[in-house]
Amino acid sequence: MEWALQLRRVSAVQCGTVGHNVEAETMKRIVMLLVAVAAIGAAPSHAGSWGVFGSYWDTKEADHGFGGGLRTSFGEALQFDLRGTYFNDLKRDAGVNDYKLHAAPFDAGLSFHFQNESAVEPYLGGGASYFLLDSNRGKIDDEVGYYALAGVEFGSNSPSGMRFFVEGQYRDVRGTIVDRDNSDLPDVTRRIRLQLRGLGATAGLLWHF
Repeated sequence: MEWALQLRRVSAVQCGTVGHNVEAETMKRIVMLLVAVAAIGAAPSHAGSWGVFGSYWDTKEADHGFGGGLRTSFGEALQFDLRGTYFNDLKRDAGVNDYKLHAAPFDAGLSFHFQNESAVEPYLGGGASYFLLDSNRGKIDDEVGYYALAGVEFGSNSPSGMRFFVEGQYRDVRGTIVDRDNSDLPDVTRRIRLQLRGLGATAGLLWHF
């Protein structure tokens, strides 16, 4: 009987410990939730932006092209950026190796904005890109690359006003076109390697929310 009483006491202590741990974990989650809600409630009304833009990209081996796209950002001084751009007219004139490319980079990155009281706000940023690529000849796979940029916003200081932005960009990505040879041997293929790194520029309109 004595061992049974001891077992009950041990079980009671363990249950109390488990109950205390569960309660502590529950309180921790509640506190974290309250902190998150408070942070969201304290966020200013100017917490992000969306915009439209035109873009220029001068690649190393596919000449240059013009395009356009959409972007959105979240944050204040440090912002999380998402954007998508479409370039329709990249090409290379190289005799039998002529080709045309369609490129659509989707970017995700961070930018730091040097906020001040003036109407001009410079910023620096960078991140990763996923490139949707298509060619008028052969086959080319999508690729992953990266980008870096320096830009400036200017215009209305109203929290919900329209602003302009201008950016200089650097993109880096490589690609390979697998092209079937025009010879009489149907199984002969060749690989055309592309280096698409290069500088570019973007200009457009922003609306803050």
